[in-house]
Amino acid sequence: MDITVSVELNVPSGKMVFANDLREGFYVIGTHDISTSAGLAAESKSYEAIGMVHLYVGNTCPGVYQYKNGSFVVGSGKGRDGKLKEVAGICTDLWWYSVVDYDEYVRRYKAKPSKNDCDVVRVKPGVYRFDHFFGGGRDSYTVTTFSKAKWIRKPDPLIDYIAIEKERQFTAEQHIGNAIHNYPSLYKVISVTKDTIWNGMRADEAIDSDDPELVAAGET
Repeated sequence: MDITVSVELNVPSGKMVFANDLREGFYVIGTHDISTSAGLAAESKSYEAIGMVHLYVGNTCPGVYQYKNGSFVVGSGKGRDGKLKEVAGICTDLWWYSVVDYDEYVRRYKAKPSKNDCDVVRVKPGVYRFDHFFGGGRDSYTVTTFSKAKWIRKPDPLIDYIAIEKERQFTAEQHIGNAIHNYPSLYKVISVTKDTIWNGMRADEAIDSDDPELVAAGET
C-alpha cells in the first residue's frame, strides 16, 4: 500500500480522543479542493499544523484497533475482529475522522469529551505518526486499512495554539489568494504584481502573504 499522507500528533497527556468531527474546536482558515488526493492531503496537513489529526475515510464508520506494542490501525472489516483489540469506533457522518490530545481537547472545548461523540484511548505519552491511505488499502477481501499509527518519539514541547490563532490577522486579499491557491480549477488570476505570487506556495504561506493589487475572477 502506498502512503498518501503522513501526519504527526503530540500526545503528552497519554490519552487520545477519537471522534468524527472536531473542526469546531480546531478551526483552520481556508479549505482545499477535497475532490482530489492532493487536496485531501493538504487539508490533513493544515489540521496537523494546529494539533489535530483529520483524515478522510469515506462513509465507512471504521474501528480503531490496537496492537500489544501500542500501535494502531484504523480500518474496516469483520475479519479483523478478535485478532486485535478494538479500542474505539467512529461514526463517519462527515466521512473523516479526528484525533486530538485529551488535554488539548479540554483546552479548546472547555469541557471533557462527551461519551456520546468521542472515544478516549490511553496510550504511551509521546508523538505519534499516522500513515494514511486514501481509499484504504485492502489487506484481504473483508479487511480494509485506512491508517496506521505508531509512537515515534517522546512528547514535543507544548504549543499554545489558541494564543497563536488569536494573534493572526488576515486581509481580504489574503483570503482571495488562499482560495486561488487551493482551488485552481475555480479561479484564475487576471492581474498580479508578481507572476509567481501563489505558485509553489503552501496554503499557510499564501494566506500569510499580502498583495493588495491581486485581482481574481471566477473561471467559467
